[in-house]
Amino acid sequence: MSLEVLPVELLQAILKELCPRDLAALSSISRTIYPVAMRELYTSITLNKRKESRLLAKSLKHRPAKASFVKYLVVGSSITADSDAVKALPDIVKHLDQLKHFEITADEISSKRLTTVIHALKAEQLTHLTLLTDLQPIGDLVDFIVGRHPNLQELHLSPHALCGDKIPTLALTKLEEFVGPSWCFSRQTVKMPLFQVSIAWSAEAPEAGTEDIITSLATSCKDSLKVLCCSKPGPCEELVDAITTSFPDLRGLEISSSVIINSPDTVKRLATSLAKMQELIALSFNPSLVLSDQRRGGIDLLQIVDNAKAIRSLSCCGVSWSKVDNRWVHVEKNC
Repeated sequence: MSLEVLPVELLQAILKELCPRDLAALSSISRTIYPVAMRELYTSITLNKRKESRLLAKSLKHRPAKASFVKYLVVGSSITADSDAVKALPDIVKHLDQLKHFEITADEISSKRLTTVIHALKAEQLTHLTLLTDLQPIGDLVDFIVGRHPNLQELHLSPHALCGDKIPTLALTKLEEFVGPSWCFSRQTVKMPLFQVSIAWSAEAPEAGTEDIITSLATSCKDSLKVLCCSKPGPCEELVDAITTSFPDLRGLEISSSVIINSPDTVKRLATSLAKMQELIALSFNPSLVLSDQRRGGIDLLQIVDNAKAIRSLSCCGVSWSKVDNRWVHVEKNC
């Protein structure tokens, strides 16, 4: 049976399994297959240092009809600042009428070029944006993004990015997921339907206070937030206190801290705070938060969650437990 007589839906399912090189080759054998293959080939584009990326970038720049197929664009970390693909980015993105997901992880792109690319995007088109670059600062750029793309549902920024002189307000009323630095919530007043948030405090940004950030975050999404991940230098007690007070209905919590828990008083304080979270079913302490077990004369991690009755999953330092019949059972060790 010829591919040309297949229903479009079935043909699309077949073409999804092909690599870009095979898609390009197949598109040349039939006028019927060509538009379907082109749409599949250009729906999701990743630009990196490979030769195919240079050809795709050139095609997108000079053939706007193909650019109109693109919904997902990733600029990979392996790409260099002087590559033809990076130089052409501002001209490429202005033709991407259907673009919804845009991701840049290339550290070598200059701040000026990155700003030019973001400004070249059509207004109000993005729903997902990822900027995982080490460019500093990005406060002004985030402020522009918020004003330009109010329909964002996911926003991922480098967690350790510095703000600069301008602290933006995340006035994104459709935002459901956020990853980035804590200062993004230092002046938050707008309600957002955030479901999952991952924030990091930087030792170089002391103005982002623990309680103020968590309180500001609660102002925007106290009723909707279910999963919270926090990374912060120093002791974690104040952070846990603020979280349990502001978000008693969290379902998942991950805490990353750089301080060893080796004090019974600290354990008691954490246990008291976590006991307030009646909906919490999953708790994770990042491996940088080191706890030792009783057999070594240290602290028993399970004491911390002893009164948090809803928790069913617990992990710390690469070790995981699950609660079965009200007993903690060791699951696996990852490190």
